[in-house]
Amino acid sequence: MELMSNNDSRDMRLLDGKRVQVKNLLDAGLLEPKAILKFTRPRLGEEYTAVVTDEGRLQLEDGRQFAAPSRAAMEAAGLSAIDGWSAWSVDGSTLSSLRRTLLEAAVESEPDEGEHSSQLDRLSARRNELAGFRDAAAAGNPASLSVRELLAIWSAKGRGPACGRSDTGRSRQLRTDLGP
Repeated sequence: MELMSNNDSRDMRLLDGKRVQVKNLLDAGLLEPKAILKFTRPRLGEEYTAVVTDEGRLQLEDGRQFAAPSRAAMEAAGLSAIDGWSAWSVDGSTLSSLRRTLLEAAVESEPDEGEHSSQLDRLSARRNELAGFRDAAAAGNPASLSVRELLAIWSAKGRGPACGRSDTGRSRQLRTDLGP
C-alpha cells in the first residue's frame, strides 16, 4: 500500500492513490462486517446507528445504504453537511481514528527510498503531532500553541508569502492536517 505524499488537500487520506473508504478498514481488519456504528448528538439527545455491511457500506436503520460515512450521517440526522468520519464511532473509536491507524500502518510499511522515505517520515511525524493535539482537544484538554510554533510544525520560516493566501498548496495542507 502506498500513501500519497503530494501537496493535494487529500494528502494524508489517500491509500494507493485512492481515498480511503470504509471497505479499506474492513480489509485491514480495523472494522468488522456487521459492526454497529453510533453517531451521537448529545446536546440534542439524539443517537443514530448504522451497520457496516460486508461490502463496506453503512446501512441505516431504515435500510438505506451509503458508501460514504458523511452521506450516511447527513441522511441519518437530516443535516446538510457533516464529517461522517468524525461522527460515526464503534467501541469508542471514530472512523477517522481508524482511518488514521490504517494510514499510519501504510507509512510504516513503506520501503526506505531515500528522499521519498524522509518526506514520508516528516509527513508522518507532523500528522502524529497534530493528531495528538486533536485528541487532546477532543478530551477537553486543548494544547496552546503560538503562531510561531504552529508554523514550525509545517517547517515554515515565518509569516511571509509562503504562508499567505497565495500559497494554496500550503493552505490546503493546513486544512488537511487540522481536519479529523
